[in-house]
Amino acid sequence: MNATPIRRDPRVNLDPPEEYRESIGEMVMRLSRLDYQLGVIARVASNLSKADQRRLFFKLRGDRLCDALELLAVSIKSKTLAAEVRELARNSARLNERRNDFVHSVYGDLENAPGVMMRFRLATPKQGQDIVAAPASAAEMQQFIEEISDAQNRAEELTRKVKDYP
Repeated sequence: MNATPIRRDPRVNLDPPEEYRESIGEMVMRLSRLDYQLGVIARVASNLSKADQRRLFFKLRGDRLCDALELLAVSIKSKTLAAEVRELARNSARLNERRNDFVHSVYGDLENAPGVMMRFRLATPKQGQDIVAAPASAAEMQQFIEEISDAQNRAEELTRKVKDYP
């Protein structure tokens, strides 16, 4: 492979502004909180003992937790509530995928476009190139953080519904 590593490419400045670093940290913290809340829903919906709940769900995170929650939704007798839980699980899986794109990228600006932040990420084999570059904006990151916050609020609301359902 003849790709030039980004770190050694003199045309790329890898010193993103503080707001980008803070936004990445906030994404990670909020999605961790969302994962925790999804775990609570999974434990409550499972009708297992607390010890068995912890053994089964404690280490599940991200996509695996979302998959487990989707499967557990079939045990919820209310079709409406089960559909809400499935939708939350699917939305959370999408958020985790987008989080990975933000978090596992390298940020910097190009020599010929100083101040225009770019997000560099290793490409997948389907993309047919070594590195994918896309513009990165603080506004886009903040919008994503708001989407995560909305999902957190929805998860807390659904936790109460699942706990209160007979």
